[in-house]
Order: sequence, then structure tokens, then C-alpha cells
Amino acid sequence: GTRRDENKLLGVPRIRQLKVRNDSCSVHEDFANEILSCYDQYAESIEDTSSFGLHNGSAWTYHTEEELDGSGHLGLITSYAGGGFYQDLATHKALSIEMVASLKDNLWLDRG
Repeated sequence: GTRRDENKLLGVPRIRQLKVRNDSCSVHEDFANEILSCYDQYAESIEDTSSFGLHNGSAWTYHTEEELDGSGHLGLITSYAGGGFYQDLATHKALSIEMVASLKDNLWLDRG
């Protein structure tokens, strides 16, 4: 559909995240008993592709760049692969708000 004859609506918004593994950085042995979680900055080589959370849909299951027909992105810090965990939002604002609230309540974003 068209909005005000100037914008083309291509589809629903999609939110996507990439995760890194908990073992992606090193902790000095003197602190190993105290620091149990250590996440490095994103790199494709340390990407966490394990399903997590509710395990009931695309938001909780990793999808490759090919499966998403996606492409990587160059960010301010690094380059980001085109795969990941994603949620397509709805065409209606109220339903999209409910979907995002569910992701938040179930810790889809669990760090940062």
C-alpha cells in the first residue's frame, strides 16, 4: 500500500538480534571464581547460535543469513552478519506493542 502517495509500504517491521557466546572473552585466573559471565564485543566467529528462551518461534531460534535472505551491515564498531534471531512485528501498532512486551518479559534481550 501507499501512504500519502510518497512512501511505499514494503512489509511489516522486523527486529533482529545477534548474540555472542558466554565464553567469548577471557577472565584472568585470579578472578575466575568471581566473574562467571564474560561476553566479548560482537564478531561472527564468536556468535551464539543456540536456541534460547521460549523456543517457540523465530525470535528464539537462530536463522542464517541465507534463510533470512539478509545481508550483513557495517556498523560503527564492527561488521554484523545478516543472520540472527528475529521477530516480525504486526501491521497494527497495538499488536506490535504486545509482541515487543512479550519479548521483553521473556528476556529476549538478556544483556546490555
